[in-house]
Amino acid sequence: MKFLILALLLATQAHGFLHVDLMDVKKHRPEAIQNLDAILYKLNEKWDVLNQKARPRLTEIINNPDGSQILNGHVHAWNLEKSSYFQKFQLNVQPTGEVYIVSIDQALPISQLHFTVKAYIKPLITEIEDTTHGLKIYLPFGGPGIDHGVTPRAYAGSVFMTPFFKGSLPRSKAISKRCDPAHYKCKPFIRLIPENDDHSLYGYHTEPFQDQFQRGFVSAGCFRLQDPDLNELLTVVKFGANPAVPFEMVEDHPGLYQAHPLPTITHFYEGVTRWRLKEGRIVFNSRPIKQAPPLDSIKFQTLQEFQRINNETRSRFWRSSTDFFTTPQ
Repeated sequence: MKFLILALLLATQAHGFLHVDLMDVKKHRPEAIQNLDAILYKLNEKWDVLNQKARPRLTEIINNPDGSQILNGHVHAWNLEKSSYFQKFQLNVQPTGEVYIVSIDQALPISQLHFTVKAYIKPLITEIEDTTHGLKIYLPFGGPGIDHGVTPRAYAGSVFMTPFFKGSLPRSKAISKRCDPAHYKCKPFIRLIPENDDHSLYGYHTEPFQDQFQRGFVSAGCFRLQDPDLNELLTVVKFGANPAVPFEMVEDHPGLYQAHPLPTITHFYEGVTRWRLKEGRIVFNSRPIKQAPPLDSIKFQTLQEFQRINNETRSRFWRSSTDFFTTPQ
């Protein structure tokens, strides 16, 4: 297992964090891409990437026999109020470190692009992709905490606090500025809607309680993003070709654990401590558990299982709500 992780880490480093905003690479792992500053300044001549008005990502790094490199990538130039566009580019990086723009493709308005979104839970990576045009984006996120046998949902084994489902990110359900409750900080809330439903409590939102974003298993159910990533995802939902962007949760992907340079929190995770019924739903309190999250022992629980246990618990108590918290006997 250790050998596999090391191999994945080395492979990721060799590829220079593909599909990741280069400003994130500069902030967290600038040594991972040779001549990164020169690359960014060359791209900044065409797009305002240093001020994050456009987000450049590499899709391929080709090492030539003469020591030069060919870099293929794309830029997402975006504005929350005025739509956005994607534009592919190719760079040549000389052994001396000089960078030249080889080609720039015609701009692709986001209104013509059909994106899908996948949330890979254990690697804590959200993937945004338009396969027709070969566009891919990786965003790190703060994912669900863990219930170790406290609520009825976890009586058969530890589960994530978020049920797993397929669905969509509908444009009509996305909120550009959510101010209530206050911990959403008047920033976007992008709601996740399961198939055959029109509502859920889950969504993508900002880091609610900390000053700094935490990429870990820290949430009571929703997915947390860095603010630039949250705004970019809102742009995809708000202006893309799909009125409802297809969405899927995926339990794992071994190749994505080192896909983004932002470190993952491994010294604690959020754990359930007690629960009660509220309007037919199991609600709970949680606290940080100061140890590495035991991901190998967590059960993948579907939304259907989640809802069935909610209904059974409500029937067992003969009421839809309780005014007390309880734990298993």
